[in-house]
Amino acid sequence: MTHYALMVLTKTQEQDEVHALMKPFDEQREDITPRKIYLDEKEISQMMETYIQFEPVPYVQPTKEEAKELGLSRNKLGDYRFLASKMQDWDGCDGGYDKNGLYKVVKYNEQGYYDYYGIMTESTPQRGYWREAWQGKDCLPLKEVDWNLLDWADSSYLPTQVVTPDGLFHRAENIGWFGSSQEIIKQSEWKQLYAAIKAQHGDCFAWRLDVHI
Repeated sequence: MTHYALMVLTKTQEQDEVHALMKPFDEQREDITPRKIYLDEKEISQMMETYIQFEPVPYVQPTKEEAKELGLSRNKLGDYRFLASKMQDWDGCDGGYDKNGLYKVVKYNEQGYYDYYGIMTESTPQRGYWREAWQGKDCLPLKEVDWNLLDWADSSYLPTQVVTPDGLFHRAENIGWFGSSQEIIKQSEWKQLYAAIKAQHGDCFAWRLDVHI
């Protein structure tokens, strides 16, 4: 559970454009197509060690015909069938198996970077991130944002999360729970990317968002 600051750039001064740009990155989107993720041998072994101790005779051995149809050994098919039935308990989702192995069926947004957010304005400051740099305005052209006005940051400070009007979510680091973060690209590369964003979208309006993940 983490709050972080995000800058969103829009072509207009309308908050509706902010919401439209943010919508694809909602981790709770319901229009995601379910897909298979195959478990590796290490995780399969961990599952088997976890559940076999409670069920010493966990399954009925598949027939030769069933195993042949999938191109698996009878023992392997039996393991997969047993473990697929435990996938809800193991990972909170449905499980299955085919000739390629044991899999879980997941439905989540791989580009889900928030579960909720608030637009920070003078009337609704939320957590107040970057307030000084916005100079008392709800939004302002990116070229007018002055990071040097932040008394807690040094002259090299740049935001690490930016959404641009073309619908791209640019990230210098991956934000995790409890304030954790992991660098995605080097600081020097992010500095170049931010400079390119500013050159291309300098006249676009910059908004401050308090984002929760």
